[in-house]
Amino acid sequence: MGYNRARGQPFQLTQEYLASMLRVHRPTVSVTASMVEYSRGVINVLDYDGLEGATCECYQVIKDQFERFLGKRIA
Repeated sequence: MGYNRARGQPFQLTQEYLASMLRVHRPTVSVTASMVEYSRGVINVLDYDGLEGATCECYQVIKDQFERFLGKRIA
């Protein structure tokens, strides 16, 4: 969702904070290493479709709600 809000641009987010948001241990965040590029707190999504495919069904529900409220399609 952060990537969508950043309109496809790299964005700042630490692995520690991301793990906290996802309620997982920080090393678990490293599992997505092939789908994102991470350097000094900046995340650049390399494989958006792969990352989206690895999410649960709640991602699509939330994405649909944002689109409904904003009145436009997001990445």
